[in-house]
Amino acid sequence: MEVEEEVSRWEGYADWRNKAAVKGRHGGMLAASFTLVVEILENLAYLANASNLVLYLREYMHLSPSKSANDVTNFMGTAFLLALLGGFLSDAFFSTYVIFLISASIEFLGLIILTIQARTPSLMPPTCDGPTCEAVSGSKAVTLFVGLYLVALGVGGIKGSLPSHGAEQFDESTPKGRKQRSTYFNYFVFCLACGALVAVTFVVWLEDNKGWEWGFGVSTIAIFVSILIFLSGSKFYRNKIPCGSPLTTILKVLLAASVKSCSNGSPSNAVVNLAISPSNHLKEVTESGELEKPRHQEPVPPPQTQLTNSLRFLNRAAEEKPDHKLLECTIQQVEDVKIVLKMLPIFACTIMLNCCLAQLSTFSVQQAASMNTKIGSLKIPPASLPVFPVVFIMILAPIYDHLIIPFARKTTKTETGVTHLQRIGVGLVLSILAMAVAALVEIKRKGVAKDAGLLDSKETLPITFLWIALQYLFLGSADLFTLAGLLEYFFTEAPASMRSLATSLSWASLAMGYYLSSVIVSIVNSITGSSGNTPWLRGERINRYKLDYFYWLMCVLSAANFLHYLFWAMRYKYRSTVDQSTVAIKETFGKFDDVLEPGCHCLPWCLGSQVAGHLSLRVQQLDVRCETKTKDNVFVTVVASIQYRALAESAQDAFYKLSNTRNQIQAYVFDVIRASVPKLDLDSTFEQKNDIAKTVESELEKAMSHYGYEIVQTLIVDIEPDVHVKRAMNEINAASRMREAASEKAEAEKILQIKRAEGEAESKYLSGLGIARQRQAIVDGLRNSVLAFSESVPGTSSKDVMDMVLVTQYFDTLKEIGASSKSNSVFIPHGPGAVKDIASQIRDGLLQGNAAAE
Repeated sequence: MEVEEEVSRWEGYADWRNKAAVKGRHGGMLAASFTLVVEILENLAYLANASNLVLYLREYMHLSPSKSANDVTNFMGTAFLLALLGGFLSDAFFSTYVIFLISASIEFLGLIILTIQARTPSLMPPTCDGPTCEAVSGSKAVTLFVGLYLVALGVGGIKGSLPSHGAEQFDESTPKGRKQRSTYFNYFVFCLACGALVAVTFVVWLEDNKGWEWGFGVSTIAIFVSILIFLSGSKFYRNKIPCGSPLTTILKVLLAASVKSCSNGSPSNAVVNLAISPSNHLKEVTESGELEKPRHQEPVPPPQTQLTNSLRFLNRAAEEKPDHKLLECTIQQVEDVKIVLKMLPIFACTIMLNCCLAQLSTFSVQQAASMNTKIGSLKIPPASLPVFPVVFIMILAPIYDHLIIPFARKTTKTETGVTHLQRIGVGLVLSILAMAVAALVEIKRKGVAKDAGLLDSKETLPITFLWIALQYLFLGSADLFTLAGLLEYFFTEAPASMRSLATSLSWASLAMGYYLSSVIVSIVNSITGSSGNTPWLRGERINRYKLDYFYWLMCVLSAANFLHYLFWAMRYKYRSTVDQSTVAIKETFGKFDDVLEPGCHCLPWCLGSQVAGHLSLRVQQLDVRCETKTKDNVFVTVVASIQYRALAESAQDAFYKLSNTRNQIQAYVFDVIRASVPKLDLDSTFEQKNDIAKTVESELEKAMSHYGYEIVQTLIVDIEPDVHVKRAMNEINAASRMREAASEKAEAEKILQIKRAEGEAESKYLSGLGIARQRQAIVDGLRNSVLAFSESVPGTSSKDVMDMVLVTQYFDTLKEIGASSKSNSVFIPHGPGAVKDIASQIRDGLLQGNAAAE
């Protein structure tokens, strides 16, 4: 039982009570579904305010449009940048479970502060007096920004922990688990869109029509409910145990490599530390099931035992013993740092896309606010414009997961169908198109404003805001492809000890995009405002902004960024880790290319290289139960154990030629057994089971060798006749043995009696000899005594002596009888006459007794 429990544990994971996580009880899609529901509510709470925050700062806090836009981008950028902190803490010190609860509580506190401020007039700036408005300042500004950045801190922690927490619920060692994880990331973006849909419609409507205290209040309730839902799934979660600071590992490897580079001696080729990284040490489990504090643990992948040739300058960190023990690095740590460094260029190339996305919540909202936002009689708040990309994402995400991906998998014959980098590349192209569309729409909007003479007016322009929806659709599509691709890319490619931190790079890319947007706006205003010119993006009226120029500039920068992305993506090689006793099947554009031995391999995705699957080389066992009948018409179940393994040199055949190896082996076993056993009677079947096993093994070896498999051994471990046959056989055997037992028992008794008679006869014979000898001795003694007495007493005869002896013995006898108080001796007369008298007395006694009885 203990062995079974050990096997069923999730290595490197614990439940919410810090006890070992158990397979079948913890993890899986059910556990991940709680995080998806939580993400809907969390994104609702965050986006409900972020999407409309620029109008709140401008209309209620009286900040300028440019200052409002910069404050919003800084707020959103900080929120996403703090995801790195949440990811770091999840990997290093706390689990993702704990970090989410702490972060959600912080966001809840920040929303309470904002709700109180929005509801309390004394905490708001004074209302506008004429054309001039007093901007928020002093303690009121402190209250505003404390609340905002508490929300940002909470959002950052949630973004850094929740996606990884959900993705950790799946077993990545199986194709099913990896496919479920891919589906999870697609639906994670879908849930983001669901929360955003409610935020930009219902909550924004509340903020515009009922007041901002209602909007903040709904967000507060949403984040509180999300905490309750997350806690309700606690018993289903498997939580990855923190593995220690990943930043420490990165800095140690970089520092060790730098120190070695600066040393004068040439590096040695000897590797002094091939031991498993401390992060791979197994965790001890106490008798109560609690996990001891980890000494750094990674459930996957297996440790590296050989340095790769990429980024070779880092190899120096592990090639010889360092001068200081603190700089000692293992091969696994060096290879982990290499993986992180290889991902950074891809991360950097997505920043520009997120800079374009930043426009959705800044200038695009202000553009829509100047246009006709009515659809028929329904007036749409400008902040609800993101409803278009949100709805499109909600439609496209299921289609992508259930139609596009299965079709791509079938076409390319790969597990992923579309690679992560291909998906990100599609998003970058869509962002270029979005900026081009945005520039064209702005040209049309300003043209309408100029023709209507409304460039300096606050009146609504006679043009529908649906034109703005075009750029939203393109950017929404780009967000779907890029964000889901980035999340899965970072989580899949990163080392297990750095996954939360690596996944947080997806959100950090958003943060960098928002910050870059602010920087670009400032640089553009600085350059275009020189020499007394009016800056492109500054002023009180957005109709005077030169947004079309700005969007064209963004389009050009995005195109340049895409070329930069292609440069790195075409050189990026996917990390494919092959476990010990396992080989991987490499395909190029869906065609078999090579068999990868155990270890770490890099696959250039741009050249169509993919891992089609893995093949275990371990010896496997298949137990086959085959029912058949013997020659004497007895039905039996023969249990055969087949031990087999795939051959490394024939891995291609083993992977491609058979779809179900176990069923194939089972069919051959059935065929051989049902052809062999009917030729034998039941007893012969038991006697010749080894011959049957050899026949099965011979046939299997001939058949399976064509498919790349070796039959190690075949055993007939059991032959089970029908239960009624076994009962009858047992009864027959019992009766036969009872008969033999009875015969043996009678024979034993006969022998016993014979021996007893022989013993008795021998005893009596010996007793007679004793008596005869005794009597002879008595006679000899008497004769000697008589002769001695006659010689000693003259004149006595032998008769006199004998009489005297008899009288003496008679008196001795009387004496002995008289001396005993319990003597039963009876003296009766002797002689013929005395016997007659005794008979008469007995007869008279009997007659008298009968008469008395009558």
